[in-house]
Amino acid sequence: MVDQLANSRRIVNDIVIQHHSFHQMLECMEALWRDAEARIPIIAPFIGETGTGKTTAIRAFAMKHPPRRTPDGLVIPVLVIEIPAKPTPRSLGERILRALGDPRPTAGSAANKLDRIVTNMAGSQVRVGILDDGHHFVDKRQRIALFEASDYLKEILVSIDIVLFLFGLPECQILIESNEQLLTRSKAVCELPRFDWMDGASQDQFVAVLWQFQQSIDGFELPDLRSRELSIRMYLATGGIIRYVAAVLSKAVRNAIDHGTTKIRMQDLSSAWSEEIVGANTKYPNPFERSFALKDLPSKIALAKTIGQRAVRPQPAARRKPKAVLAEMGM
Repeated sequence: MVDQLANSRRIVNDIVIQHHSFHQMLECMEALWRDAEARIPIIAPFIGETGTGKTTAIRAFAMKHPPRRTPDGLVIPVLVIEIPAKPTPRSLGERILRALGDPRPTAGSAANKLDRIVTNMAGSQVRVGILDDGHHFVDKRQRIALFEASDYLKEILVSIDIVLFLFGLPECQILIESNEQLLTRSKAVCELPRFDWMDGASQDQFVAVLWQFQQSIDGFELPDLRSRELSIRMYLATGGIIRYVAAVLSKAVRNAIDHGTTKIRMQDLSSAWSEEIVGANTKYPNPFERSFALKDLPSKIALAKTIGQRAVRPQPAARRKPKAVLAEMGM
């Protein structure tokens, strides 16, 4: 029994929940794949808060169009690139060349890197480039696009007819809006929102997600997550963010394994929430405590919606010197 439980430590982490909004995003990506096969250059923004499932969508799409080896070399239909924290033309070019398997990604100027990117993308038959963490193109403090990096991105788009998916937080739209050539090639935004308990359809989807989790956690006895009481408590504990639901359930499962049991009760969810959600004990009341009253729900739901939100950094008292700004852009 111990070995069987040990093998279940990743059971929650390996679950992929394809709820309605997630399925819509995958459908949008597949429609754009067909545009990519027709060699129509497009940039498509996919936005959502952290933890709503964007990375899972990227993985699911990339797995449908995997790399393959041919007599002429490696074909990479979908190229996934993680944007560096402060992208410059040089750092962005290096990151793309690494993804393409270039043996010397750091060598050469930004312009030289661009030439190699175009050549390697054509040779590898890249049809879709997925840019993850696209919000890194935006200065968080001043909410302006890093123009040198965005122009470099535009050059890639116009130099080779591919489709670019720009995944990130909502502010990544600023990048597209700030560059006319990107804007004229942009599709409408596809959003993967957090669930909203105050919206009936969204609430139904959230409860359905909880049921999918419950069905997938084989071998463990949980309270009925679909019940009115447990579903609202789970919403208040996670703010409607899938990643936090998975984190609480995964921790509860691992704790159960460590204690040699398959039973998970409300108090176990309470402990998992306190251990797993950053700032839970200091910023929010524990919704899994029996003493937590399910009343005054609108204000409690409003508080729950702040779970996972990024703190807004204060604006600097004085504008930075132009030299500092240019240095940040890589000039």
